[in-house]
Amino acid sequence: MDALPQTPPALTLPNVVMPTLGGRQFWLDLEERHAWRLQQHRLTGLCRILDPENRRMAWGGPIACGEEWRRLVPAATAPRCTFVLVHGLGRTRSSFSACRKFLEGEGAACLSFGYPSLLLRPEESASDLQSFIAASAPTGDLVIVGHSLGGLLGRQLLDSSLSPRLRAVISLGSPHEGCPAADVLAMTPLAWISGPAAPRLNRFPGSWSRSLPKDPRLICFAGISEGFPWPPFLDRRGDGLVPPNSAAPSWSSHPHFLHASHTFLMNQPEARDEMRSWLPGKEEARSTTENTEDTEG
Repeated sequence: MDALPQTPPALTLPNVVMPTLGGRQFWLDLEERHAWRLQQHRLTGLCRILDPENRRMAWGGPIACGEEWRRLVPAATAPRCTFVLVHGLGRTRSSFSACRKFLEGEGAACLSFGYPSLLLRPEESASDLQSFIAASAPTGDLVIVGHSLGGLLGRQLLDSSLSPRLRAVISLGSPHEGCPAADVLAMTPLAWISGPAAPRLNRFPGSWSRSLPKDPRLICFAGISEGFPWPPFLDRRGDGLVPPNSAAPSWSSHPHFLHASHTFLMNQPEARDEMRSWLPGKEEARSTTENTEDTEG
């Protein structure tokens, strides 16, 4: 995407405290503290501050909003481990709302990364995710839970400066070996409709999704929903969008297969059990289980 417009950094705009009108496909999360959010609009460069009720508390240029952010929202205490939830293409952070409620009920510290997935190349989104984590959780271990494209963004961070802190990347229906629908988009002039990311998730040699690091910390979940009357242009073998051999490829060290459609993988009991097993204090149980599996294998 082209560089952001040159918004006056110290610009302060008049504000009425009220719920936002949405537009989540245009806003990028820069930082989260105590469920407050500092965001930037990807078309105008303006920033805004949202409280936990999604009300706009201030907006303006980056410097002005940054100063107000530090005044309004105290720095968070660094937890031992932070779960970072990353939505997929064309979706928003609200797709992880039920999952986040579950994890926080189990005692997890959570962040939800919202990004304009239809406006950015996946490399840009991965870089923005890295910056968001560095600002919102500067210390402590990390577990990234990513749905679809979100799992690929997490996978890219396995080869980044955050890698030493990453305990696991749990991908849910992510097209690690590409997606048939992306093959079609990559060869049609209508690819722009789905934004710059979708065509790059194709199955052709050298595609972005197939060039990411293969790391044993990657845990793959694939959906299988045979019998559902999917339209002909969708994948009938897997979750309706991503084939199982792409979502949980043969080289994956931790493949899992769920009887679920693509949209709701993060809410399946088996996926939540895996997330729960990475909570602080569960290391001993996880180590015992993995050692038993290795012995049986």
